[in-house]
Amino acid sequence: MVPKELVGPYAFDLPKLDTKSFLLPGVLSWTPRSNGITQLSVDLSDGTATQSFAREFIEQYGIPDILVNNAGYGAFFEWGEFPEQEINRQIQVLFSSPIQLCRVFAPAMSKKGRGLILNLSSLATLYPLPYMPLYNAGKSALSSFTESMLLEYPNYPKFIDFRMGDVRTDFNL
Repeated sequence: MVPKELVGPYAFDLPKLDTKSFLLPGVLSWTPRSNGITQLSVDLSDGTATQSFAREFIEQYGIPDILVNNAGYGAFFEWGEFPEQEINRQIQVLFSSPIQLCRVFAPAMSKKGRGLILNLSSLATLYPLPYMPLYNAGKSALSSFTESMLLEYPNYPKFIDFRMGDVRTDFNL
């Protein structure tokens, strides 16, 4: 099971999606084969598990039409007190896992001639938050990566760098 802090609440009107499949790693997948929603889990703090998940997803379900890289969490520490294991975990969840998923899915979507990858970064890329240096850096890195992918993949998949603002959740109360 994915730790609560790695996923959040999601609301989608799935019947209105004009896609064959929809993937939020670690959260849900909608495919015509399942005729509804299939819950899939992956620990995005584990790079090996993330890579295996992506390859196994394609083998079992095919190439998704939409990939949403939405996972994230905050760790609040003064930089001198930031735990070493938390540094690695933040980098993996906020940046490395999303790019590992893009590494598997983007070439497959390109070859297929369709697809969309939505990377949720943050306004923290422009307005960094105190005591969250790795969140700020991870989201900034994901944003830069997405901009690079827009240049590398001019046709498909389409990439969106969605820099979300503050949303009222347990994360920021």
